[in-house]
Amino acid sequence: MIVPLFSFGRVQVENIYASGTGFNWLGLKRQENGSYLLSSGMGTLLAALFWGLCLIAYFAVTRGL
Repeated sequence: MIVPLFSFGRVQVENIYASGTGFNWLGLKRQENGSYLLSSGMGTLLAALFWGLCLIAYFAVTRGL
């Protein structure tokens, strides 16, 4: 939900159990309608990075860093 929100709908994420091919090194593939499809592996990595940054921000605010 986060990737399409931040990309204003231009990037969609592949289903979690899909095993698509043809993605570039960023995990993107252009679709017929002009939007991009993000591979499930890269989507998982971006989700982990997002929540890790949220956790760091939480600790920075609550611990007074």
